[in-house]
Amino acid sequence: MLATQQELERKKEKLGIIDSPEEIALLHRLLGNFVTVYPTLDLAQKQRAFSLLVNRIEVKVVSPHWLRLSIDWLDAICPRIDIAYLWRVSPGHEPLSDQEKEMIKQHYPCSSQLEMLRLLPKRTWAAIQAHARLMHVKRQKSSDNDIPQSVCYRDMIPNLDEKYLFGDYETTHDCGAMMGRQSG
Repeated sequence: MLATQQELERKKEKLGIIDSPEEIALLHRLLGNFVTVYPTLDLAQKQRAFSLLVNRIEVKVVSPHWLRLSIDWLDAICPRIDIAYLWRVSPGHEPLSDQEKEMIKQHYPCSSQLEMLRLLPKRTWAAIQAHARLMHVKRQKSSDNDIPQSVCYRDMIPNLDEKYLFGDYETTHDCGAMMGRQSG
């Protein structure tokens, strides 16, 4: 706890922040019992606490549905970077291009679900099916619905480099399936 206090004092001096004794006492209470104290803070106090406890917070768009949240904590708090992946249910929609419409016309009737997702990497299976219906394109192949309806190919392979987001197909598929069930 003393090391944490010293590190916070150094950070405060570096930032030129002058804290009131009340603010310092609140921060010490927070560090002593985060789970109990944090919910009692107002928004300004929560923001202030995080500005003292965190070196950097970064949010990166990984794919149409996945965001990567990285928190670089003050070393005295936690000498590592915490990373979380957040699922956006509705990432925003852009109109189908003429090239994408042509891909649906040519490939939707006979291609597998995975192949269609690979051809239209930012489109979900639900979106592809909806556009096919609007264009009166019927499927001749039975649907192989292994991949959740609300997952697109870029959600599984963000850089389109055959490297799965969570290491392998099974893990990535299971994460996408879990998020797809929650959003669908």
